Amino acid sequence: MRKRTAYTKLGLRELQEATKQFDKEIPWEETRPMSPENERRFRRSQCASLAHRRSQKRKTVVVALDSMLVDQSDKYAAEHGLSRSEVIERSLQSALEFVGYMH
Repeated sequence: MRKRTAYTKLGLRELQEATKQFDKEIPWEETRPMSPENERRFRRSQCASLAHRRSQKRKTVVVALDSMLVDQSDKYAAEHGLSRSEVIERSLQSALEFVGYMH
């Protein structure tokens, strides 16, 4: 049995060899739903990430939006345990990342 070495102790070539299995996509057929424990951990990590974002400087803005868009956003927020502000913030982040504007 080979002795395991911490990734931090490996050289570049060794690290590439050790992690090459993670370079390929996982076929959909090989996936499965998260266990309740993993889902709980995932939700907790989202909350920690959200807490970090909330600690950053915030700015209040007033915008006019189409009422149907607001209704759909509110429905999505309720279904996913988010606030309206979180939905709008995530949408803006996604849009800016998509066009390559986020730094």
